Amino acid sequence: MRPSRLLKHALLLAGIGLIASHSPAFAQSTRSEGDKGKPATKAPTISSAEYLLQSFLSEVAARRGDPGVAVGTYLGLARKTNDPRMARRATEIALQAQDLPMAAEAARVWLSIEPDSQLALQMTTAITAETSKKLEDLEASLKVQMEKQPGRRAAILMQLPQLMARYQDTQANRQAIFRLSEPYLKLPESHYVRAVGAAMAQDTQTATTEVATALALRPDWEEAAMLRWRITPATERKAGIETLHQFGEANPQAADARLTYVRWLTGEKRDSDAQAAATKLLADIPDNDELRYAVAGVRVETGDWAGAEALVRELLQRDFRDADLLRLQLAQIVEEQNRPQEALQLYGDVPQGSQYPAAIERQARLYFKLGQAGEAHNALQQAILEQAENANVFQLVDADLLRQEGKNAESFKELDQILAREPDNLEALYMSALIADPLKHYDVMEQRLQRLITLKPDYAQAYNALGYSYVERNTKLDEAATLLEKAVKLAPEDGAILDSMAWLRFRQGDYASAKDFALRSMALLNDPEVQAHYVEILWVSGQKDEARKAFNDARKAFPNNATLESLKKKLGIKP
Repeated sequence: MRPSRLLKHALLLAGIGLIASHSPAFAQSTRSEGDKGKPATKAPTISSAEYLLQSFLSEVAARRGDPGVAVGTYLGLARKTNDPRMARRATEIALQAQDLPMAAEAARVWLSIEPDSQLALQMTTAITAETSKKLEDLEASLKVQMEKQPGRRAAILMQLPQLMARYQDTQANRQAIFRLSEPYLKLPESHYVRAVGAAMAQDTQTATTEVATALALRPDWEEAAMLRWRITPATERKAGIETLHQFGEANPQAADARLTYVRWLTGEKRDSDAQAAATKLLADIPDNDELRYAVAGVRVETGDWAGAEALVRELLQRDFRDADLLRLQLAQIVEEQNRPQEALQLYGDVPQGSQYPAAIERQARLYFKLGQAGEAHNALQQAILEQAENANVFQLVDADLLRQEGKNAESFKELDQILAREPDNLEALYMSALIADPLKHYDVMEQRLQRLITLKPDYAQAYNALGYSYVERNTKLDEAATLLEKAVKLAPEDGAILDSMAWLRFRQGDYASAKDFALRSMALLNDPEVQAHYVEILWVSGQKDEARKAFNDARKAFPNNATLESLKKKLGIKP
């Protein structure tokens, strides 16, 4: 069993400095600062020679990868000599070996020898939280720890929900938290953890009462204010956010509370209010770079691109974490402000690393958007040479650009190269299947989409692509129906899938259902092909006046569209 992050965190909090020396013949006491004034450890009751020999053999066993022997020997010494240092060293070796049951035994021996040691008690509790299947064991250990360490009661209380999270009975956890906190109800932390326990047990009313008590005892406690907001029922969210806003006004340094209010304003589309609140927040807390980064995101969401750019540039100057990500985001922000040449340069400035593939893709797509397809392909080919391990990523982008240029054969060839290296690459399978259709490689298309469905059974677009291909070719309509119904079930609000269903029903002669699906599709997707399908459904079903009106509306939205012009000739529509 491997110690979890929780145990590692507990060790860190406990201030563990487990014996660094590999020689157990140390002179210092194991007592922590909190143990000063306690009686010294008892002297060994065996000869010094045997003591040293057994210690030496234990360390040799530990070094040779036999922790069981090392721990057993040290625990034997601990029991014979009543020396807590031996038990402490046994605990350390067991933890280093990632053997929690053995560490639990060693820690219990340590605590039995040195019952007043805060360090031994903390270690025993941390290991118990990881190893015991009984909540009662953990509760008993925590109860003793709080009784013996009055100075750490608040900290221990705040750890209770996390320590008990491994037990799935939320009602039992809640009851344990309430029992443990009962003697300490003058502490706001007691009421806070009671609120958490009640909330986890779905008792919102008790949770609300307890967190209110915590705030009454400590009115400026931001963590409690945030908990009160998080447990606010959906029907009371507007009042709840106003309460949080008032807390932030009264406590200007409450960054999380105020940022939460800003994000709520953003979600409500109150962009100007959100921007004003964010600006004031940064003015009140100017040196918090994490906050500055979060506000940059808010400015992006509210369309304040210039404001977002200024913050990201500041963060780069202040050496904020992940500078490469900031450079990528800065380039995107600049691109959004229609400064393409500057954006191209910024994308190119992102060095090789985790953000390099995304930067190259954005740069290539921007070149393509500007009508510089050659530059786009060159950038991708150069990237393949510079970062060969991401060749598939770059080639997928290149294949997509070739497809958009109408160079389907070249695109298909490049995708085949990817699949030769990585046969189950989902994106390459999907894209190559789509391109195989216009190339009339129907067998390849079907094979790759079926493979994709096997690899990812919830991939709605794969069902849609295969089903639509059958419908478009007016073949295997029953199989197409099965595929498209599955796609609709997986993605009921996907406009393209609903359009495929509309076309299927049209092929089947069910014009009423076809019209219904087409209308649902158009409500979600503004696309000329979808509108062309709708027009044809109306026309063939005899609703020609309605079809003409729909056609004219579509042509206004998409003037000179080739699909609509082709449909006009096919049906003989005279506007």
